Amino acid sequence: RCLPVAACAQQGFAWGDRLLALQFHPEMTAAGIAALIAHSEIGTGPYIQDAETMGSAMAQWGDRTALNVLLDAWWGQP
Repeated sequence: RCLPVAACAQQGFAWGDRLLALQFHPEMTAAGIAALIAHSEIGTGPYIQDAETMGSAMAQWGDRTALNVLLDAWWGQP
């Protein structure tokens, strides 16, 4: 069990060092998030990020996706 948050006690799981299953989309790029924001109606609620939050979160990764960062950390890469 991994990545527990208030909205969901189990966001994913790992099986040894070879399998990682996730219940979110770390592969999203800044362009993908921008398209999602532009073409989707984003609701409101305690566990729904608004467009501004989604956009600013992507700024920290630069041209890397959260998936790149996550896998580098999981596999011990710099």
